[in-house]
Amino acid sequence: MADATLGAAGHAKEIVRSLDESGTYIGFDADREAVEMARMTLKDAKPKVILVNDNFRRMGAALAREGVPQIDAALFDLGWRAEQLMPERGFSFQHEGPLRMTYAKDLEPETLTAHEIVNTWDELSIADVIYGWGEERFAKRIAKA
Repeated sequence: MADATLGAAGHAKEIVRSLDESGTYIGFDADREAVEMARMTLKDAKPKVILVNDNFRRMGAALAREGVPQIDAALFDLGWRAEQLMPERGFSFQHEGPLRMTYAKDLEPETLTAHEIVNTWDELSIADVIYGWGEERFAKRIAKA
């Protein structure tokens, strides 16, 4: 069983409970804190538990690396957790905080943040990203603002 969005491990706990010793649960999350929280939650699990701190878009490579040739089922819960919207993460529109928009707590010098994008990229490049990734029809107006 692959869980593409591990989150707070609520689904993981129930899935793991339904698997026996021969089963394997593999959970993915881009948020390192979510993975560590899940590690504690699932520490006594009967099936094999593999937790991967990475985006699910690299699931195929992670499954190969972990020696998992195939999966029987996958869960993609694409919602947000309240903890991910805390001001220090840089996703909040309601509170002051750095404009980071990344799950990483400790940024590497080369980490691209939203602050860098909105303060150094030209308007057309920003509009292209907003339109290309968000399919936002007012991308040019938003980039200009």
